[in-house]
Amino acid sequence: MIVILVPIFLMAVIAGLTVLYLTWHFNHWKMKGINGPKPSMIFGTWPGLVDGKIPLFYEVQKTFMEWKNVDRIAGVFATRSPQILITDPSLAKEVEITHFNSFHDNEDSTWSNTRFESIAPLNPVSLTGDLWKEKRQEFSAGLTMNRFKAFYPVMKEAGKKMTKYVKGKMEHLNTNELEASDFSKRFAAEIMLDFLWGIEPKAFESYDKECFLVETIQKMLKQAFESQGYYGKAELLPVLREIKQTYVRFYPKSTDDFFMKLQKDCMEFRKKNPNERTDLLEFLMSLQQKKNLSMTDVTGHSLTVVLDGYESPGITLAQTLLMLGRNQEAQKKLRAEIMENLEEDGYMDFDVMNDLPYLDQCVSETLRLFPTVSHLIKLCTKDFPLQLKSGTTVTIDKGTHMHIPIYSYHHDPDVYHDPERYIPERFDPEYGGIDKYHKLGNYVPFGAGPRTCAGKRYALVKIKAGLIEFLKNFEFTVSGKTRKDNLTEINDTLAMSFVGGIHLNIKAL
Repeated sequence: MIVILVPIFLMAVIAGLTVLYLTWHFNHWKMKGINGPKPSMIFGTWPGLVDGKIPLFYEVQKTFMEWKNVDRIAGVFATRSPQILITDPSLAKEVEITHFNSFHDNEDSTWSNTRFESIAPLNPVSLTGDLWKEKRQEFSAGLTMNRFKAFYPVMKEAGKKMTKYVKGKMEHLNTNELEASDFSKRFAAEIMLDFLWGIEPKAFESYDKECFLVETIQKMLKQAFESQGYYGKAELLPVLREIKQTYVRFYPKSTDDFFMKLQKDCMEFRKKNPNERTDLLEFLMSLQQKKNLSMTDVTGHSLTVVLDGYESPGITLAQTLLMLGRNQEAQKKLRAEIMENLEEDGYMDFDVMNDLPYLDQCVSETLRLFPTVSHLIKLCTKDFPLQLKSGTTVTIDKGTHMHIPIYSYHHDPDVYHDPERYIPERFDPEYGGIDKYHKLGNYVPFGAGPRTCAGKRYALVKIKAGLIEFLKNFEFTVSGKTRKDNLTEINDTLAMSFVGGIHLNIKAL
């Protein structure tokens, strides 16, 4: 009998200890005087963080809607980890801007192990403290509007290639129905790779497959996304993150090696064959000489542009085409604005392009629906006193994760009437424009404050150039293959991709 009872007793003890480990801290926020939803034992507040069935920002949206009128913050749990959800957009502005010194680091800084990786930790999003500021200043100096303007002829050539590709693929497949993300991301890649390394990427060369450079970038992004998803699950047992970071890098070593060699080869070729191109390669070569940067530093800057300049602009361009395909009146209105501002050669002046009001409204509304940064997590870098609605002051401890739910702010029905509808006129200057929502903290598609996305102007220029090229050459509607809602998906990318793809019926003008 004793022989039977001993293993049962041991199993009961192990089960009890497991439950205790998973739940002992669940009164953390209550003891601090902070309210929040009751967590479940394994999943915490957001099951999707563990089971991966839906993107995190959709689950955060539910919590936000339940708690936004309760208090400025809600105490939540990412599996076992006690964290804060900022339900008041004005408080998020304080965290990102006013009290930046108390929240100057991003959660991204914990994603890569600097003992085993050299390039991934150099992304300005991941850097911490003074090193972040130094690298950000280096990087940002190369992404000026004057540099984009000088590079604009290359963007126009990429637009011509996109138009030729779309017409050719329709003829090749004998259909007028194409998936928009395909040619949109090729357009973004064509510009980005030329801007970065001064090479002809040939993104539009094949109808059936990506160019080798893009395939390599996608391999890099895929591993980064998988690592990011794993880190959320590892909150159950933090040592699992340390083990993974020891043996599995954030970026694959093969892609690091590839881009290091590519960077070196392109710079050596430019030295032997100097020209007057005002691209990022020219800037980085000058920066390297001026600051004595290593090839690792230079490659790190280039891959930051890859993260900012390929996938997100390509997907945002496709999503804007989707919204315009659904909204024919908006499409006609935007096309009319474009056609009225073309010059005799059929193209638009760079400064005019960046000053078109309705074009800006259309892109802004897409970024409201599908922000490039759907969810941002800041780290509290020193103990911070925070006043609740009741007037009570609570202390946010150093190291606390502060969730800024950008997607939720953009979809708040108390701020945006019918928030799932595409209404570019929301941002009409007559009604206060974007500034009105910026001031509220409810429009921040690239983040806010000193650590706002450094590549946002670069991305916007490419998106607008792509829209102008497409709308002046094509009319389009949405295919029946495309979803009728705005549901995005979890996949092997870092952007908000559209479930099932974006299929358009296209007619050449």
